Amino acid sequence: MTLSKEGPNGVGQCFMGFLLLDDDSMLFRCFNQDNIVDWNGNKKHQFDFKSSYADQ
Repeated sequence: MTLSKEGPNGVGQCFMGFLLLDDDSMLFRCFNQDNIVDWNGNKKHQFDFKSSYADQ
């Protein structure tokens, strides 16, 4: 599997860890952003935490 730092399937630059979710997806944790990706490296969902910090 190849992952990108940037672009439509980018998972971010500061890798912090990962968690296997099920047979076809995993959670990649990066600074200010978590991403659910499939085994082909395609991003399924992104959780962006930057806006949460800015609102406080």
